[in-house]
Amino acid sequence: MSPRVNSVAILSDVPRIFSCISKLLPSLHVQEVQPESPDILQSLLKAEVILADFDKIAEHLYHLKDTKWIQGTWAGVEPIIREYEKIKEFPPCPVARFSGAHFGSIMSEYVIAHVTSFERDFRRSWDAQKESKWDLGGKIRDYKVIGDMEVGVLGGGQIGTHIAGVLKTLGARIWCLVRSKPAFKSPSIDEYRETNQLDEILEHCDLIVNVLPHSPSTAGLLNASNLRKCKGSLLVNVGRGSLVTESDLVDALEKKYLRGAILDVFPSEPLPSESKLWTLPEVIITPHVAGLTRAEDVAAFFKQNVDLWNTEGRLMNVIDFEKGY
Repeated sequence: MSPRVNSVAILSDVPRIFSCISKLLPSLHVQEVQPESPDILQSLLKAEVILADFDKIAEHLYHLKDTKWIQGTWAGVEPIIREYEKIKEFPPCPVARFSGAHFGSIMSEYVIAHVTSFERDFRRSWDAQKESKWDLGGKIRDYKVIGDMEVGVLGGGQIGTHIAGVLKTLGARIWCLVRSKPAFKSPSIDEYRETNQLDEILEHCDLIVNVLPHSPSTAGLLNASNLRKCKGSLLVNVGRGSLVTESDLVDALEKKYLRGAILDVFPSEPLPSESKLWTLPEVIITPHVAGLTRAEDVAAFFKQNVDLWNTEGRLMNVIDFEKGY
C-alpha cells in the first residue's frame, strides 16, 4: 500500500480552490502556490502531491522527481501531452486528469440550451425585442424539437453517455461513436458505431454532438470528405477544436452539408478576430465555457483520488501518454 498523502501544493487559477480543498480535506497540509511566484518549483518540491492547472504545471513536470502524483484541474490534457512529446519519456509520477459526472450535467445543459435556441431562432426574438416588435416570422412557430431528431454523440465515455441520456429523455434516437463497442450497452444509446463507421452516423443524424478529447486519432476526424455525408445536420462541438479544420467546417456550412454549428472549442484559442466563423449567421460561438471547472467539483474529485491512493494505491483518470489522453 502506498504511504498516505499528508501534504498538497495547489497551483491553480480556479476561484476558491484553496478554501474548498482545505474544508474537504482538513487533515492535509495545504499550500497555495501563486502562479506569478518566482519560486514556483521550489514550493512544489516541498509537497507530496500537487493539484494544478495543466498549463501551469507542464513546464515543471519533469523536475518533480519525488512527487507522488499530480492531479489536474482540467479534463483536457494538451499542455501535458505537448511536454511529453518534447521529452519523449514518461513523466516521473502519475498525472490524473479531472473529470466526472458533473461535467456531463453541465455540458448537457449547454447542449440543450443552445440547440433549443438555434432551432427556435431565439436570436430573432431577442433582436425583435430591442425594437419592441412582436415578430412571429422565421422559425419561431415552425421548428424542429429534440424529440424529432436522430442524434449522433461522438464519444461514448462518461460525458458523452450522460449527454446521450439527457437527450434520450427528450425523445431523441441516439447513435454513439466509440473506439470499440462496449460489452454492456447503455440503455440511453440506440446504436453504437465504431470509428470506421462514422459515415453511417453522419448520414443518419440531424444533430451531431462532439465530446471527444484531442488525440492523434480524433484530430481531423471530421473533414471535407466525410462532412459531405451530412444531410443538413447541426454540429455542436464541446470536445476539442482539432476535430475539424476551420476551412473544412466553413466549406460544409456554405455548401449546406451542415445547417449550423454551435462551437465552444477551436483549433486556435482565443478564436482569431479574422476568422470567418465570426461572420456566419448560422454559427454560434462561445469562449470555451461549456464545461467550466468549479472548485467544489475539483475538490470532490481530488478527495476521491486521495482516498483511493491512501487505501488502494491507485488513481482514477490517470493519463495514458501513449494514447494521448
